[in-house]
This record gives sequence, C-alpha cells and structure tokens, in this order.
Amino acid sequence: IVEVGAKIYYTQTRCLYGQGFYGANQSKKADQYSRSVGHKTMLLCGFNMGKTYHTHTKHENERRPPDKHDSIYAAGGVANDGCQIHDEFIVFDSDQVCPYYIVEYR
Repeated sequence: IVEVGAKIYYTQTRCLYGQGFYGANQSKKADQYSRSVGHKTMLLCGFNMGKTYHTHTKHENERRPPDKHDSIYAAGGVANDGCQIHDEFIVFDSDQVCPYYIVEYR
C-alpha cells in the first residue's frame, strides 16, 4: 500500500456509509476492526475529501458519494441517526487516499 497507494475493492459485505475507503481521527476506531491478537497493524493516511457530504443517515453499499460531492463525513453523535460514536471519513476514489505510515502495535 505504501509503494503503490490504496486500492478500493468492492465487497458483498454491508458497509454503513458506502463501498469506499474509511478513515477516522481516533485510532481506537481503527482498532475496533483489527482481529489480530497481540500484534496489530493500522495505516496512518491523509484524505483529500474535496466537497464533503455531511451525512445524518446510512448510505449502505453506495459506490459513490451523493451527487456533486467527493466524500462523506459521518460525525459522531450525528450520523446514523445519532448512533455514530466516532467521526468517520469515507472517500470513494483511491487517488483521494495518501498512506503515510504503517503503524504496528500491541
């Protein structure tokens, strides 16, 4: 990923805010998705959000943000009808993600 960039692959798994690349401003959000026991890895990335859609609802399995937008911002306490806990940033184009570091931790 650090050498060739981030790639977005579509999946059959249900995605709350669409089929994009998800990021958060708190590492504990990324840690929720780590299934490893002991040694864990996460990416520290920059996102080019462009024109951002601030959502209040779900956008399940969309492959693009709402019309005339480049990304989705799901604010904690607001998105998912107020049930969103952490802030999440979702982009839908690999060129909007710039991986800076691979962080390994326990």
